Amino acid sequence: MSGETCGDVKELRRKVKGFWRGLVRSIEPDTIRDVIEDPKMPGASRLYVPTGDSQAQELDNVVNVEVLPKLDQLTPDFVFSLNKKPGLLALATENGKPLPYIVPGGRFNEFYGWDSYFIGLGLLADGFVDEARAIVTHFVYEIEHYGKILNANRSYYLNRSQPPFLTDLARKVYDKTQDKGFLIIVLKAAVEEYESVWNSPPRLDKTGLSRYRPDGHGIPPETEPGHFNWALEGFAKKYNKSIEEFIELYNTKAISEPQLDEFLLHDRAMRESGHDTSSRFENVVADLATIDLNALLYKYERDILEFASLIGEDPKKWHSRSEARKAAVDKYLWSETEQIYYDYNTKTNEPHRFASVTTFWAMWSGLASPEQARQMVASSLPLFEQPGGLCVAAKAPKSAKQWDFPCGWAPHQILAWQGLRQYGFVNDAERLETKWAAMVATTWQRTGKVLEKYNVCDIDHAEDVSAEYGNQGSQENGFGWTNASIALAV
Repeated sequence: MSGETCGDVKELRRKVKGFWRGLVRSIEPDTIRDVIEDPKMPGASRLYVPTGDSQAQELDNVVNVEVLPKLDQLTPDFVFSLNKKPGLLALATENGKPLPYIVPGGRFNEFYGWDSYFIGLGLLADGFVDEARAIVTHFVYEIEHYGKILNANRSYYLNRSQPPFLTDLARKVYDKTQDKGFLIIVLKAAVEEYESVWNSPPRLDKTGLSRYRPDGHGIPPETEPGHFNWALEGFAKKYNKSIEEFIELYNTKAISEPQLDEFLLHDRAMRESGHDTSSRFENVVADLATIDLNALLYKYERDILEFASLIGEDPKKWHSRSEARKAAVDKYLWSETEQIYYDYNTKTNEPHRFASVTTFWAMWSGLASPEQARQMVASSLPLFEQPGGLCVAAKAPKSAKQWDFPCGWAPHQILAWQGLRQYGFVNDAERLETKWAAMVATTWQRTGKVLEKYNVCDIDHAEDVSAEYGNQGSQENGFGWTNASIALAV
């Protein structure tokens, strides 16, 4: 790294600590009118509150408040019925006041699932322990009242989760606070999430591995008008209807189309995976036992095992579960010949041979053996390493999908750095950190922005990512997990 670039990185590192303030939101009387609006669905100015949260219900003198039924009544059909009157979902309070939360970027008003984990890491690196603790508290609130950590706190996400990171962030907050009572509450919620969401149907497969496979029905309401027209055109012609007429008939179950049901199941699952959208997952992801999800659940099992005595759990059960998952991953996902983890198609009973950088999540979670880690670093790391860090996928034709080549994203960098360090590959971790930080900093100097994603293959034009949804980021606040990556890399 040149002296000039090093200076850019240091300057950006100082800036990042101030970026967090502009990403704070809160569901309280003075600010709720600002955060309740949904740019994806104009007119969604209502707050949904769980039955048992009387404090949040007191906001009914400020905005339109509607009380949700009990958790067991939040069925897919009920959630679908809310699409005609969407709204923001209440989050946790503490000491009589709504807890603030951090959004991914300036245009967002929602508390997002896996974004918040990486934001939490950045907050801890910058010394904002209370703010990171609040993220964990919101996760627990969502599990208790909505049954899962949500994609985000909007009514149309009630059926959908995101990659689970709760136990790791809880551990890291505990390392700072030593608040054992808090840790107990969080781990009990994590056990509930593990059992009811990830280790039960429809997400649990007979292999013993888990899949992204959320419930739901109908066209996802948060997508832009016309987003699915290419897929719906043939169905509309079949019924001699306009696309709009067909959508109404399909959404109300006046007609049945199993092929479309399956297509939309995979679309929902791709959004639950956090990787929306990706060629790796298109029209197949709900059938995949992915390496990323199963690495995360192995981490849950090991974390819960470590603290089992604190929460009244049987350590033998959690040891057995983690060993069984590792054995299943080795059997179905590990390729001895190619020295990489592939997803496994539980429908066709064969590997899904798409080389993804998430193979390194097995190192972050401790799932890989030392020999598997050594083989991956020797054989697989070169597939993904680019001038700006790690690419989402091994070299492939350019795609219009944002989780494809040539894009690189902060969460993949962070987990790979940490995984490499855990197995002793410190030089590789430092090299990748340097590449990423230098690219982000020089792009920031050139454009004034810290961005959501980067073209890691062309670092002189790293901001040029011609993919869906554009490229989020700003001069004032950066972007949450990219901010975190700078805080962690430098």
